[in-house]
Formats: sequence, structure tokens, C-alpha cells
Amino acid sequence: MNTKLFNNAYVAHELRNRLNVISAAIQVLQCSNLTESQKKLIDKIAYAEHSMVRLSENLLGAHKITVCPSRVNIYRLLVDIADCNAAKIHKKGLDFNCNFKLPSNRILMLDPLRIEQVIVNLLENACKFTREGSIALDAEFLKEDEEGVFLEISVSDTGSGISEDELPHIFDYGVKGKMSCGCGIGLYICNCIALALDGSLSVESTLHKGTVFRFSFYAKRAGEEF
Repeated sequence: MNTKLFNNAYVAHELRNRLNVISAAIQVLQCSNLTESQKKLIDKIAYAEHSMVRLSENLLGAHKITVCPSRVNIYRLLVDIADCNAAKIHKKGLDFNCNFKLPSNRILMLDPLRIEQVIVNLLENACKFTREGSIALDAEFLKEDEEGVFLEISVSDTGSGISEDELPHIFDYGVKGKMSCGCGIGLYICNCIALALDGSLSVESTLHKGTVFRFSFYAKRAGEEF
């Protein structure tokens, strides 16, 4: 086994050991006499734990992005992601605005982990590089046909922005912007996920004023919830 695969396997193994403890604790708490607010908090922790389990499994195949579509209520997925990230944004004193122009009962075939990965990465960057003002998470169907929909999810902020010379390279592996998204690998992975979904990830930015990332992809219909 080469060094890279060994390191990935080691990290995945160590993560799973600790996640098993977290999972057991969650199960105990879920069986306890909790208030409604406590139940909602535990559900958020369980949601994050489930995502971390899948991410740890993916470490063994870190050289490629795999997509595993399933039936997902896209509106509910976005609400869950927003809920799990709202506290950190508000703690920094920022406003967090969400606008989902989607039917609340629409079921699509997509990989919820990959969608979450992209959105969380973009929200993390927005929070990191926005000192004051707001962050927004928006979603809408750009176009619909008989088989599916073209969905656009955007994350915008009033942060430091990205300089014109950095913009063409912002999705390159290992690139760290001086004024903006100094994430190195995060945006590279996000772009790889977008491409794996046959979609796109684009950015518009004005230095010292803010940035907008747009994540667009096509998803097939899988019915509706009633």
C-alpha cells in the first residue's frame, strides 16, 4: 500500500473509532426524556455524525469523487443544512438569510452528502472571510422538464471578496488567496463534485464588497411527498 492510501486508511480508521462512540452516545440520548429543543439539537448532531461516517468511508477513494444518488426531499435537505450551520454564523454576529424558491414536497434523485459537502464548504468560507454584514443561502429551479430540474444553489456574502488576479485560479488545487478564500483544497473538491454531477460551480466577486458562488446541476424527478 502506498503512503497516501495508508494515510487515508489510518485517518478513516481513527475517525470511525471516534464516530462509533459519538453514534452510541447519540442513541442513548435519543432514548432519553428530552425536551423538544433538545431533540432537535440531537437530531442535528446525528445528521452531522452520519455525514462524517460517509466522508470517512470516502477517504479510501479520495483520488476520485463518487456519487450515490438516492430519493431526497431537496427542500428539507437545504433546511437541515441551514439549521446545522446557522449557529456558527450567528455567533460571529452575522445575519444568515435563506431563500428557497422550491416546492417543499419535491423529491429528487441526488447524493445528499455531495450536495452538503459543497454547501458547507461555501458557507464555511463565507463565514471565515466575512467580518460584518450577512451571508445568504439561496436555491431555485432555473428550468424544469418532464424528467427533472436544473437547480441552482448560491452562497453569497458581504466579505473581503476575491481579487481579479485570483479569480481564474480559485478552483485550482492548493490555491490560497491572499484576501479571500484561502482554503487550498476545499474549493477544488467542491468543483470536482460539481463536475461529477455534470454541473458547474462559478464565482463572482468584488474585492472588499463580497462574493457569490453558484452551484448548478441537473437532478431527475423522483416523485413528491404528500
